Order: sequence, then C-alpha cells, then structure tokens
Amino acid sequence: MITGGGTLYMPESKMERMRKGSLFAPDDDQAYLTKYLVQVTLPHRQPTDSPDFWERKNGRYSICITPGSLNVNGVRRKLGYPAGAIPRLILLWMNREVVRHGERKLCLGNSLSVFMENIGLNSRNGSLKSARSDRKRLHEQMMNLFRSQIEFSLSESNHTAWKDFNVAPQGEVWWDFYSEGEYLFDSWIELGEHFYQALLQGPVPLSTQALRELKGSSLELDLYSWAVYATYIAMTRREPFRITWTRLHHNLGADYARERDFKRKATAALKKISTVYPDLRLDEEGDNLIVKPSLTPIKPRIRSLQA
Repeated sequence: MITGGGTLYMPESKMERMRKGSLFAPDDDQAYLTKYLVQVTLPHRQPTDSPDFWERKNGRYSICITPGSLNVNGVRRKLGYPAGAIPRLILLWMNREVVRHGERKLCLGNSLSVFMENIGLNSRNGSLKSARSDRKRLHEQMMNLFRSQIEFSLSESNHTAWKDFNVAPQGEVWWDFYSEGEYLFDSWIELGEHFYQALLQGPVPLSTQALRELKGSSLELDLYSWAVYATYIAMTRREPFRITWTRLHHNLGADYARERDFKRKATAALKKISTVYPDLRLDEEGDNLIVKPSLTPIKPRIRSLQA
C-alpha cells in the first residue's frame, strides 16, 4: 500500500469545534480524503441482490466492503452498503476532523441539523419517514458506513496482504429526542484504530467550495478527488500522469457495465470539475487520459504525501 504521514492538530474544546466545524465554512476552504479511498472508491449505488460483499479493484490493490447489521427495536437486521454521494461527504467530514484534531472520538453535534449542515445537506428537508428527505438518507447512510467493515488488500502471484477496518466500533446517535428544537444528548462515534490511522495516512487536501458544487454526484466527487491526487503526482514527478480509460473505469466506475458509458459520464463530469478547479489540465492521447502538472486547489500541508 502507499502510505504517508499525517500532521496531528492540538485538540480543541467542543464549543470551538461547533463554531469552526462546518465542512463548507467559507473561511475554511479545505477538506481531506485519505488516498486509499481516492484510488479505490465506494459503490455509486446499492448493489443489486444484496450480495454478502462488494469489491472494487485498482491493479493489484482492491477494496472490499462487508455491510454490517444493527439491532432495531430488538430485531437484528442487515444494513445496506455505504453508497452514493452522502457517505462520501460523511467520509470527507470524518477525515477533516481527524486531520484537524487528531482524535478517534468524533462528536456529531448536539443536534442533527448541525451535523447535516456540516456536510452540506438540508437540515430542514423532511423527516425520518420521508424516503427522499436528506435527513432520512443521512440516517441510513450513516449507519451503513459506521457499521460496515472495509478491507484493503494487495494480491500478487506470490504475495497477499490485507488490512481490515471497522469504521466505528462504538457510537451513540440520537435522532428524535427534542427539547426546544435541540437534541437532549450528544451523538458521537469512535473510529476503529486501523481506520483512524488510514485517515491520517497521506490525506489529499481538497477545496470544500468545489465539493459543495459537486456534492450531488458521487462520480463527480470521486473524479474530483482523483484529479487532485493525480495532479499532485504529476507535479511532484514533473511529468504528466497517464491512465487508460479502462483502468480508470475499473478504479472508479465499476457500476457502469460498459466502459463507453463510463467514459461518456466521466467526460461530462470532468468538464464540470474543470469549472470549479480551473487549474486542472487534462488531455487525451489514444486510450489514455493525461493529467498535466499544475497547481492543486489547496497547497498540500502533509509533507510526507508521496505518489
């Protein structure tokens, strides 16, 4: 695996975090995503037929997700996969908090609305009974992500290596207990140690203003994160970063059965990404997509971020 170091930030008080905690705050235009989840990503949508596990590959490397389960009113039920834009936004928020504060325990806020606003969702959009509401989708995807197990692995002809990550082995989330519009109890999660360390290893700095424009599309979020990472590699190597459309399809677009469908969608997404990341320099040569050296949206703060 590609690894790097992370800078730990001094812990702040809970009230300081609440004031500064918005992922999309206009005076704090930076977020982070571990390069592990830039190179191999989450599902774009729920896999059909509820398989026991879901896998995506990037050459020798792969990510495998096993959904968790939850006791709901005394009945154990299997949860879904973390899929779509919302779990990606939650991961961005989680990674940002870990890089900034260096703590495994993350406070979700003393009200659901505060947390939803932190990841750019509409805090007043519907209820837990409304399938289309941000609140309902957030509830489902938080549980899907927090309770899932993620495995990163390396497979070669004579060598196999793996690492399992429990995202949040401990937590407490309150949804419906109000007192004058506020929740009575704080909600929190504690990240698994290996998952926490993964978030600190080579976090890729991203512009939150760009994320705000792209938050409705999981493909656009994936391609933006990937483009920033590829630009950094091109800049540090002082040569263009090349990847075939076939390889990029395997990395980011496994939900598209046909490569030409992925390429069509990805090309449109990259055009939109170029409007929020104007320094991005792309070209095509045969079956290769080329990312040329240029400025990254946020100047990297992690010195050991390596290609």
